[in-house]
Amino acid sequence: MIIREARITDQDAISQLILTIINQMELPELQMMTDSEKIKLITSAYDLAKLLPYTSFVVAEIDNKVTGVSYSYAYDVEMQTHTDILAGTKGIDLHPNQEAWPNEWYLEMLSVDTNYRGHGIGKALMAASETIAKQQGFLNISLNVDNENPRAEKLYQLQGYQTEKEILIGQHAYKHMLKTLK
Repeated sequence: MIIREARITDQDAISQLILTIINQMELPELQMMTDSEKIKLITSAYDLAKLLPYTSFVVAEIDNKVTGVSYSYAYDVEMQTHTDILAGTKGIDLHPNQEAWPNEWYLEMLSVDTNYRGHGIGKALMAASETIAKQQGFLNISLNVDNENPRAEKLYQLQGYQTEKEILIGQHAYKHMLKTLK
């Protein structure tokens, strides 16, 4: 397994991985769209050429195939990401609520190809995001986990994340989890 920074050429694979998360959010605006239509929307919204200069996308690669992605950034660029993502969707809000809080590096997305789960990819991507957070001078990293995803929550707890509060994102309740970096 190789963990590396994403490249523009990873766009299609990353969009496929983000689709899993978008489908879990069950946003009403997307309920009537096919997965193919959602992929087009995701590719436009999470345009790596636009986001890579000020956010972090890290991918896991096995046998030249992108098998996982983490997307993270400093809390103070959340509104810029929201603006850029919203511009790419022509008004469909894929980022409807505040998710990052002051003084946190925020792990916005972590997604692993279903065929590769259980092989340490999520853990490796989280570690890479934590390293980037420390390099950027952050003492805390946070993420949100859907209350209906206990498997992911357990992974995060095992990596040292603790629930700080509950928030709503779209129509779902999430736990806002925080880890102090050493």
